[in-house]
Amino acid sequence: MLAVGDAALSEKAIGKLQEVSHGQGRTVLFVSHNMGAVTRLCNRGIVLKHGQVFFEGSTETAVHTYADINAASSHMPVASRTDREGLGDFRFEAVHIEDEHHQEVGEIRTGSRMFIHARIASKTNLKDRKVYAAVCFRDALGTRLFTLSTSLFGKQISLDDSTLLTFELNRMPPFRRRISLRSIHCRR
Repeated sequence: MLAVGDAALSEKAIGKLQEVSHGQGRTVLFVSHNMGAVTRLCNRGIVLKHGQVFFEGSTETAVHTYADINAASSHMPVASRTDREGLGDFRFEAVHIEDEHHQEVGEIRTGSRMFIHARIASKTNLKDRKVYAAVCFRDALGTRLFTLSTSLFGKQISLDDSTLLTFELNRMPPFRRRISLRSIHCRR
């Protein structure tokens, strides 16, 4: 209910969950990657890692534990990550960010121009198959901030054995928290 619809619908759903959860003798199990909603709704937290309970305790500590897990995976080279989904027809092999001077960086300042380069290796010839490519930015808690996608421009791309994609963002939007490039994907 919280993952679909507009902001007003999400707020209404969160309000209803708060109302239900404050009733005596009721336990509401709320499962989400939205740490803002978890913080607002929950007084205890459980963090799962690879399907097993990794932490159980206060919401604040659960949120920090979740953020630490996300931070550790965001520093791992994309080719080494094991938490990837897909059919395996192609794989992201490398991703890096450059600043306006084309210097590779780990962070970008608000208002800065940036380039995201992603190298994709294809196991089969996909030249005659068109795909959309996207990069998603998330904060340290895993909350999605914005997505850049070729689908926004109706632009599909074809992939060969090794394709280099470059996304250019003329001005990094302002955010009050640190962000990282957390996911990249292609879809038909």
